[in-house]
Formats: sequence, C-alpha cells, structure tokens
Amino acid sequence: SLPNGVRVIPWGWRHSLWAAFALFFVILETDEIASQEAKRQRSQLKQGYTGSIHGARCSFQADERRIRAEIGGQAEYVDDSIRVLIRAGMSSKHLRQAIISHGVV
Repeated sequence: SLPNGVRVIPWGWRHSLWAAFALFFVILETDEIASQEAKRQRSQLKQGYTGSIHGARCSFQADERRIRAEIGGQAEYVDDSIRVLIRAGMSSKHLRQAIISHGVV
C-alpha cells in the first residue's frame, strides 16, 4: 500500500520517459559531433589562407592563370564567399555545386 497522494507511474509511461531521456542524450551527442566536425572543417578552410585570394598560389602556373582568369575582377566577391564559408565552418557538396552552377559568387 502506498502513502496517501503517491501514485505509481504506469509501466508504459515509464518506458516512454526512459526512451525520451535516451533520445535527448543521442541528440545532444549528435550535436556535439556536428560541432566538432564544423571546427575541423573551419580549421581546414583557414589552413594557409592569408585573408585574400591575392596571396593564393597554385602548384602549376597554368592552373593559376586559368583560375585567376575565371575570377577576373570578382576577387572581392570570392574573398567574401571564403569568409562566409570559414565563419560557417563548412564547405558542403551542395555549396560547391551552387557555386559551380551559378558561377563565381
């Protein structure tokens, strides 16, 4: 017999409560993993970056000429795009495809 006013949580509710707690911690851990991945990508994007594409160099002169010709007078826009990617800490397949399909942003 239980003391006055004390109620037993039904078995189904207890199961649901444990499932909710487990889901909460899985989501929390997933968020932490995503945060660590964003930091890793941000670090990779910044590696060797001087703040502008003017300081960028290519291994092959022909590549550098082709890239600079494609950029043309839009270096400021490319620099802005790179800053956005670094701040976001990512460069996804979809972002790269958008840049390819719509030209230099």
